Amino acid sequence: MGHYDCKHCGEYGCFGSCPEGQAKEERLLKKRKEEDKINAKIALDALKEQQDANGDICVEDLSDDFELIEEGKWKQVGKYQFSESIVKHKKTGTFWSIERERSGDWYSDWYYGEATVTRVTPVVRTVQVTTWEALNE
Repeated sequence: MGHYDCKHCGEYGCFGSCPEGQAKEERLLKKRKEEDKINAKIALDALKEQQDANGDICVEDLSDDFELIEEGKWKQVGKYQFSESIVKHKKTGTFWSIERERSGDWYSDWYYGEATVTRVTPVVRTVQVTTWEALNE
């Protein structure tokens, strides 16, 4: 068997497109999905442990299992304020959005609602901008 022969069928240049190679790829993909589900549950359970009696999660006080990626700024909407922070669970490598809400004011106490936790993934977007320059004719 040469360097470029398929490990499954022995054909040159197959690169796993044979039924055996495709079946192996499907098994690996299924295993990765199962591991991903397990990791997501582990991280979500760890986040739920961080909730207080009202269900709020204070991102500033998260355990060392989490890394704060983006700390949300509070945005005023009527008499409520909302923020969204992004954290990474270090042990599983999963990313999570923590949306928080509070009501009250600066002169009295804040009342925090239950935090909403959603799994997220980083997406890089490229924006193309058209500008116009004068021609020197």
